[in-house]
Amino acid sequence: DAPSAARKQRIRKSMSDPITAIRDPVIASLCALSFCTMGAFVGLFNAIAFRVSEPPYSLGLDTSAVYLFYPTAVLGPIAASWFQKQINTLSACLILIGIMIAGMFLTWLPSVFAAAVGLGVFTFAFLGVNSLTSSWAVDRAHRTGRSPVGTSGAYLSTYYAGSAVVGLAA
Repeated sequence: DAPSAARKQRIRKSMSDPITAIRDPVIASLCALSFCTMGAFVGLFNAIAFRVSEPPYSLGLDTSAVYLFYPTAVLGPIAASWFQKQINTLSACLILIGIMIAGMFLTWLPSVFAAAVGLGVFTFAFLGVNSLTSSWAVDRAHRTGRSPVGTSGAYLSTYYAGSAVVGLAA
């Protein structure tokens, strides 16, 4: 019957759109970046909880104290937007990735305060990078005639795959 055939066609298209999207090298690169950054984010959060519960920190049940800087990270997308307007999206992403790395290095210092600040800095930059790359991927889809929904699906699939794969490995 015609309605059933049309529904099957829509389902087939929605399943193939993410695959079609990642055939674009820019979108594929952004998806790979989302995998890596989300993986690093979850991996760092997983690792830091174990790290601060052991010496030299030995926080025990107070381990959650290192997450106190997390709320400041919500300003990351605002800063990312400002960077993007001042320079360009790629340069803004590279700067924010550098800030992520700096934040990660701060978490390695033998100070609970440095670890907490490092986690905040890392998260601030991570949220900024993600806001830029997710919008960049959808914008690219619009400009190249690809499905924005399929592109968003590909981006989010790789984003959460990074969370699962790297988070589990950490």
